[in-house]
Amino acid sequence: MGHALEFRSQLELAYRFDNRSRLGLAISHYSNASMGDTNPGTETATIYYSIPLNSFRD
Repeated sequence: MGHALEFRSQLELAYRFDNRSRLGLAISHYSNASMGDTNPGTETATIYYSIPLNSFRD
């Protein structure tokens, strides 16, 4: 992004299932907050599914 220091803003929505797993959508913006000579910035959208690690214990 043109600088050693970068920032991220993120909005995230998720649904938690009864087994504590989650399905969600996150929208993020990354930039250097105009601290470098250029500030191209970028946006990402992520769909994710997560399972708690303790779900695999007996």
